[in-house]
Amino acid sequence: MAYNAHNLILLLVFLVAVEAHSTVQPQQWRDDKSYMINQTQAIQSHTGNKSTTPSSSADSTDNAFKYANHIRYLSSLIHRFSYHLEMQKDAIKRQETAIIKLQDDKSALERKSDQNKRYIDQLIAQTSELKSKLNAEQSSMEQLKLCAPRNCLTLAKRTQQVGASHVPGSGSISLPSQDEPLAAGIWTVVQRRVDGSVNFYRNWSDYQIGFGNNQTEFFIGLETLHHLTSAKEHELHIRLTDFANETRFAQYNQFLVGNAQEQYQLKSLGNYSGNAGNALIYNLHQKFSTYDRDNDYDDDNCAEDMHSAWWYRACGASDLNGVYVKQNVTDYHADKGILWAGSDWHDWEYSFKSVTMMIRPK
Repeated sequence: MAYNAHNLILLLVFLVAVEAHSTVQPQQWRDDKSYMINQTQAIQSHTGNKSTTPSSSADSTDNAFKYANHIRYLSSLIHRFSYHLEMQKDAIKRQETAIIKLQDDKSALERKSDQNKRYIDQLIAQTSELKSKLNAEQSSMEQLKLCAPRNCLTLAKRTQQVGASHVPGSGSISLPSQDEPLAAGIWTVVQRRVDGSVNFYRNWSDYQIGFGNNQTEFFIGLETLHHLTSAKEHELHIRLTDFANETRFAQYNQFLVGNAQEQYQLKSLGNYSGNAGNALIYNLHQKFSTYDRDNDYDDDNCAEDMHSAWWYRACGASDLNGVYVKQNVTDYHADKGILWAGSDWHDWEYSFKSVTMMIRPK
C-alpha cells in the first residue's frame, strides 16, 4: 500500500506541474488543485504513521476503503485535467492558425503595396509626359501669340517655312512663288477659286472660321482676316483670270476688316491700282452677309439670291465667292457667278475661270 501511495504522490505532483504551465486557470481547477495537495499530504501523513504505529485489522480495512475513494476521486481529477489539457492544445492550434492567416494577410498587403507603388510610378511617368506635351503646346501657343499681333509672315520666315504662312485657326496657307507676276514681297493667300471643287455657298459660321482645301480652293476666315488686318496695315491684291487665260489684277493699299461685333465690315480699302477695274469700291463700308445673316441694303437677301457670301450693298459689282462655272458659257445665271464688273474687260454676264485674293503687311 505504501508503494501505491508513493506512485499517487508522484502522479499528483506531475499533474500539478502540468497545470502550473497552463495559461488559463479556472476556479474549478484551483479548487481541484488544493484538494489534491491536501489529499497528498494526508496520504503522506498516514503512510508515515503506518510505518511507526501498529494498527488493528479493522483500522486497516477502514483505511483501505478511504484510499480506494481517494483513488477514484484522483482518477476523476486526472480525466478532468486531461480534458483541459486537450482544450489548451486546441486553443494553441487555433492561435497558430490565426498567426498563419495574419502572415498570409501581411504577404498579400505587401504584394498589393508593391502593385500600388508600380501604378503610382506609372502615373508619375505619364504625368511627366503630359507636362512635356503641355509645355510644347504652350510654346506653340506663344509662337502663335507672337504671330497674331504682328504678322504671320514674319513667323514663317523665322521658322524657315518658305512659301507658307501659319495663321491661327487656319493651318498652313500656300503663298505665291516669287516668279509669279506680283509686286515685290511675300503675300498671304486668303481666298482662292480655281476649279469649283469647294462649295462657297455656306453659312455665317463657316465664313467666320474659314473652310476649304488650302491646296486648291478655300477661304481663310473672317475672324483671321480681322486679326491680321487690324494688327497692322495690309494691302489687298486680287488677281483674276478669264477663260481666255488673260490675267488682270486690282490692288488696294489699305485693306481693313472689322470684328465680329461689327459684322466683319469692310472698313477700308485705301487707294486702288491695277487693270481689272475698281469693282470692290461699291462694297466699301458694307457688312459681310451670308444666306443666314442678311446685312445688305437690298430688299432681298443678296447672299441667298446669288448663292454666295460677300460684302454686299445692293448687291454690288463684285462677288468673288459666287457659283463656279466650269467653262465660258453665256446661258448660266449671271447673278450666281464669280463676278467682277469694274471695267470694260468683262461685264455682269461673265464668271471668271480663277481668282486669288492675297494680303501683305505694309
